[in-house]
Amino acid sequence: MLTRKPSARTTTLQVVEHPDGNATKLRFAPGKGIVGDEDEDLLCGGCGAVLGRGISQATLGARFKVPAQLLVCCPTCNKHNRLNAIA
Repeated sequence: MLTRKPSARTTTLQVVEHPDGNATKLRFAPGKGIVGDEDEDLLCGGCGAVLGRGISQATLGARFKVPAQLLVCCPTCNKHNRLNAIA
């Protein structure tokens, strides 16, 4: 469960309707996700479900180095949410 208290700042992720075939997809079971100690929560752009609590897009991008898109699949609505590319 995403047990950490809600963060002061939220970021709604962009939904990707047609993911790139080379995209890396992170999937979580309902009620699960990534939990960190930062002051940002990541929300699904489709339904608003919390996909990451206490973690920023920059941190996720730095942890998961991928050659193409990095997407988080929402377990609630099954939409693909894009994490911003980290330069």
